[in-house]
Amino acid sequence: MTAPFLNLEPLFDLHIKLRKEVEQVGSTPEGLRIHLFVDEGECVGPKVRGRLRRGGGDWFVLRPDGVGLLNVRCTIETHDGALIFGEHLGLLEFGERGYERFLSGQRSASLPGKVAARYHTGGAQYGWLNRAVCAASVQADLQRLEVDYRMYLLA
Repeated sequence: MTAPFLNLEPLFDLHIKLRKEVEQVGSTPEGLRIHLFVDEGECVGPKVRGRLRRGGGDWFVLRPDGVGLLNVRCTIETHDGALIFGEHLGLLEFGERGYERFLSGQRSASLPGKVAARYHTGGAQYGWLNRAVCAASVQADLQRLEVDYRMYLLA
């Protein structure tokens, strides 16, 4: 028996602006822990449209090998009033010497990444998201504190 192939269906593009206030916990055994919080965001796509509510964020760890571990929680308020809670886990590529560059104050304007995402909602019109697994390509700009996602539904 062989598993079926996965198809990627465009779900939405997400543009996030992060708050300038960053919570730097510091160096831990896992790496440098930094908490970044959502200031505002816009979600535009064929299946979901809306805005990000404040209060979400990324409980981020930058490992010494230059890999950033994304741990994002956010709430989308759709154009028709539903609330969708999102969980994004993934990786952001800082490069081989990215850890040292970040510690010295250098903030990159172009960091690629990828996430796996799950969404949860009580909104009947979006109930199908409760059964969905999604994936996204990510581009982060740490100079401007902005992040862009291109999110797909795995079908």
